[in-house]
Amino acid sequence: MLDRLRGGSLTVTELARPYAMSLNAVSKHVKTLERAGLIRRSIKGREHSCRLDAARFDEAMNWMGEYSEFWSGRMDALANRQAKARNQVNSAGQLVQGWTQILDMLGGHVRGV
Repeated sequence: MLDRLRGGSLTVTELARPYAMSLNAVSKHVKTLERAGLIRRSIKGREHSCRLDAARFDEAMNWMGEYSEFWSGRMDALANRQAKARNQVNSAGQLVQGWTQILDMLGGHVRGV
């Protein structure tokens, strides 16, 4: 629904058209998106029009950007550790996997998700 609204405002009926859902179900989705601040709805008579609210998307992108830097560093460290683990072969020729060390590197972030 959000993707369809990128092209401009649509009535709830227009928004519902491609979906195999009742108008009532689409209306519930619209209300949820509205409560989340992702869309704005205007009412003219019996017609309800919806449009995207770009401000909330900007906020979300800024928030994700902050965490993107953090997770990029963590993923780089994980990739480096995995490469080292692949290169470490014990005397029996088995691959030594340092999963405990990898989880320690990620700290509580994996357990907290």
